[in-house]
Amino acid sequence: MNLLTSLGLTQTQGTLFLLFSILWILPWKAIGLWKASQNGHKWWFVFIFIINTFALLEIYYIFFGAERQIEKDLLKEEVEESDQNRHSQEDDSQ
Repeated sequence: MNLLTSLGLTQTQGTLFLLFSILWILPWKAIGLWKASQNGHKWWFVFIFIINTFALLEIYYIFFGAERQIEKDLLKEEVEESDQNRHSQEDDSQ
């Protein structure tokens, strides 16, 4: 007994399910891998590349993991700008 018949699927239904799975997973995986590489998240890249979670891990990273990196980058820029402003004010007062 093969997997398709044990699930109650015909050959055509199994093929359509496989096609749907591929069309669902690949875009999410590609976007997740791209964002992880752009953000320098090596471990996220490895997890997304190796683990197949039917795109759940990828969706989580795209909407939550990558956003946190953006927020950290913005906060870092604000701190650097305030440090530069403080240093320029100190130089002006001397």
